[in-house]
Amino acid sequence: MLKLILPEEEYWESFISGLEEMKNHPTPYDTIGMTSGLKFTSFADYKQDCENNRLGIGLKEGWVAFSRLWLIEDGKFVGVFDLRHALTEYLKKEGGNVAYYIIPSARGRALAQEGLKLCCKYAFEVLGLEEVLVTCKASNIASYKTMKKVMFEYGGIEASPIMLDGKEEKRVWVKTLKRREKIRPLAVALIMKGSKVLAVKGFDEIKNQTFYRLVGGGIEFLEKGEDTLRREFMEELGFEPINIKYKTTKENIFEYNGKKGHEIILVYTAELPENMREKDKFAVQEEMLKGKYAEFVEVEGNLIFPEDVF
Repeated sequence: MLKLILPEEEYWESFISGLEEMKNHPTPYDTIGMTSGLKFTSFADYKQDCENNRLGIGLKEGWVAFSRLWLIEDGKFVGVFDLRHALTEYLKKEGGNVAYYIIPSARGRALAQEGLKLCCKYAFEVLGLEEVLVTCKASNIASYKTMKKVMFEYGGIEASPIMLDGKEEKRVWVKTLKRREKIRPLAVALIMKGSKVLAVKGFDEIKNQTFYRLVGGGIEFLEKGEDTLRREFMEELGFEPINIKYKTTKENIFEYNGKKGHEIILVYTAELPENMREKDKFAVQEEMLKGKYAEFVEVEGNLIFPEDVF
């Protein structure tokens, strides 16, 4: 059983063991100073320090109140989450609302992902926060994947990354209340080259079926469909399509890898920029989709979504 709690004395010895483990496995991503807990000789002193931080008492200059939460798995301390109650201008760039650390021996079991979900629950139920900002260095691939996976499940948006001291900082806003199933609005581009169309390959493991999807993505609130296309192409492929024109709207009710989905899709015809027209394949740049390509594939004989738009 996994739970996220305010520090409790019954887990103190397990907590100290976890800190010793961290001390022997230093990492540049220990942004919350986990091993500083070793300076406390008793749980009472540690608990008082946590309470002061939670209530905003005696904070360092520039700090905000935060709740230090322990991640407990089957009675053992496995990690810690610091949940900041508010954001400064600095934290909006780096740090965000949530910082976490999973002890080395507990990694590889998606505990960071599950812990972040529990942290979202705490943020909503205790602090009344409807969304939290989670950040990490672009080089911290594991944390970035964790952030994105929870964002996809709970809802949210990835903010534009920023450069800090020459290093890219990824920033993801995550809704704290898990979203119910809902219809997703999309915008996609129909870019043809003879009998071929630009699409990205996908595979349904449960159906054992290969398919293709036109390039595009989710429409954000107050964003026009054609602006979605420009943004998605720039984020995924590094360029914007041209001569974008609305063609039709399609409805797609489907099941992918065992999960049902419902989409309303705005389909636009578009063209590649002139300097890109000789290419037949484009590497997807977005970190979560590394290794995938947008490529021109034959319409005939392939399953391409949305269907019946050619």
